[in-house]
Amino acid sequence: MKADCQIVLVLCGLVGSGKSTFAQALELHDPNFVRCNQDELGDRRAVEYAVRDALSRGHSVVVDRTNIDIRQRRTWLNITYEFPGVESWVVMMDTPYEECASRLMIRTAHPTLPREKALSVLSRFSFEFVAPQSWEGFDRMFTLAPHPTPTYSSTEIGEILTEIHKSEKLTEPSARTPHHSW
Repeated sequence: MKADCQIVLVLCGLVGSGKSTFAQALELHDPNFVRCNQDELGDRRAVEYAVRDALSRGHSVVVDRTNIDIRQRRTWLNITYEFPGVESWVVMMDTPYEECASRLMIRTAHPTLPREKALSVLSRFSFEFVAPQSWEGFDRMFTLAPHPTPTYSSTEIGEILTEIHKSEKLTEPSARTPHHSW
């Protein structure tokens, strides 16, 4: 699917849910997307900078971090509002807790989460996680089921993007205003 506009695609989900796997495949199979990953960039501010930089260069962005609550996701919405015409999509990884735990136990070489701490982080995040809501301000919202293999094909990525693009538009451009956390 060739997007007719730039997109900020915000991933959200538990650790081990497949966010980075999807984001890496998206960047690989759709060169218009730039992956902005907090584990690799260091902190949220670095991700914010990378998102703005990619958007200013005309790219779409996939924000690859847990984004477990409304406040965290609002950061990316507010950046989207700085760039007229850019759509905001949120994709929730719908991977069951048990599958996330299983993946974490076999995962090696994660840049910030050693295996011995992974399950406690998963447990904490599962209690703090708030699923995206239609009223948050995203243009499109999509739930992605767990992928059966550790890789996505170009066709699969294209089909997922098409499904998201065909999903119900949640906001009208006139309704897009920055949200402030006072």
